[in-house]
Amino acid sequence: MRSAPIAIVAAALVVVAVGAVLFAAEPRLGVAALGIPAALVIAVSPLIGTALLVFGLPLEELGGLTPDGFLTLNKLLGVAVVGSWLLHALLQRRPIRVPLAAVPLAALVLWGATSALWAVEPGAAIHMTVTYVQLLAFYVLLVNVLDSPAALRAGLLAHVAGAAVLAVVGLYLVGSGVLQQGRAAIVIDSQMILEPNALAAALLLPSIIGVVGALDRGRPGIERLALAFAGLLFVTTITFTLSRGALVALLVVAVLVSVARRQPLLPVVAALLAVPGVLFVGDALWDRLAAGATLADRAAGRLDIWHVGWVVIRSHPLQGVGLGCFPIVYFDYMSQAADISWRHVVGVLGTLQKYPHSFYLGTIAELGIVGAVLLGVALVAHARHALATWRWLERARHPAAGLVLAAAAGLVGLLVLGMAFDLGNRKYFWMALALAEIGRGRALGAGTGPVAAPVRRAA
Repeated sequence: MRSAPIAIVAAALVVVAVGAVLFAAEPRLGVAALGIPAALVIAVSPLIGTALLVFGLPLEELGGLTPDGFLTLNKLLGVAVVGSWLLHALLQRRPIRVPLAAVPLAALVLWGATSALWAVEPGAAIHMTVTYVQLLAFYVLLVNVLDSPAALRAGLLAHVAGAAVLAVVGLYLVGSGVLQQGRAAIVIDSQMILEPNALAAALLLPSIIGVVGALDRGRPGIERLALAFAGLLFVTTITFTLSRGALVALLVVAVLVSVARRQPLLPVVAALLAVPGVLFVGDALWDRLAAGATLADRAAGRLDIWHVGWVVIRSHPLQGVGLGCFPIVYFDYMSQAADISWRHVVGVLGTLQKYPHSFYLGTIAELGIVGAVLLGVALVAHARHALATWRWLERARHPAAGLVLAAAAGLVGLLVLGMAFDLGNRKYFWMALALAEIGRGRALGAGTGPVAAPVRRAA
């Protein structure tokens, strides 16, 4: 039984060697050859495939810098990993866990699909529904594959490793002088290819995993040191983006984790990690924070966008304008909004679409009160489950307590960031939701910890 995987691995190594030679002669042939061992590994181990998938999540932010084939390859990887996992579940008759908290999530996706019946642009609602269905499948995959402390640890470390690549690229851009108004970004032909807030948002969950993991005494010393260095790298890069939402989210998480762990110096440690970035950025950060505190820049134009958003909500309070349709109707309602800055009006003249820049306001505008209730129930359920799981594991002194705390803190950080950022179609947000449900019903005992989530058996 063991000889088959060994033979596959040996064959994969041979293909890698051949692929390296082909890549030197013809890059496209080399990439095709190198994809074969990846496919074999994914077929043998859904965990390795999932680790590759979460490794690549942060790198999707670089999609604007790479050929379209990069994003296509990433989608194919996702399909291959989900297919491999389902095949293993069917052959081995392993249970497929569907957490109770996934019910309002699925209901939200269903409501979004139904909104195509009244959406101002049905095609946009259908397109976004397909995206949400894929994200829901990704969520269920993570809940089932990262179902043990070892698997969870591997998944978190893989995500941190992928984020490290993204952070290095971001710092390289800074070192190369590729900046826009002092922020780490790439602008080509007046179009922003790498958006600073999106870069900071992609690094938020990994930075929290790194900082919380570095202070976890249950981990090996070398791993804690590596996570501390990764946290320094992430926080420095976030500082260079001047993203106030990400910095506020980091501060909130640092305070909450310090209270939970009774480590009052944690916010100080987080602040020290930001020192290198602050020293390099200089007055630009303080000026931006001051502008945010006084609303001198109208929250980078968000106040004007939110004024328009409330007009949309008042016009369609119950069912919204349809999933994915906020950018389409924005300009139709802008003239009806009061207190809009003339600078904002001038600034949006050359744009075709304007996103809500708030996960919560955008959901209410597109899916109405019904969608807001479903989203609220889903978020509260996941946050409560994550914190309850951590408390139980902490009381039991379970070795996975630190891992679960990092996952719970990451979810809290993203929920804070969602106040001023669009999170709904971001994979790392759905990953954080899935991490909140990992461990329930498997690592926990009924009666002493949180109630186990119901499961559905694979046919």
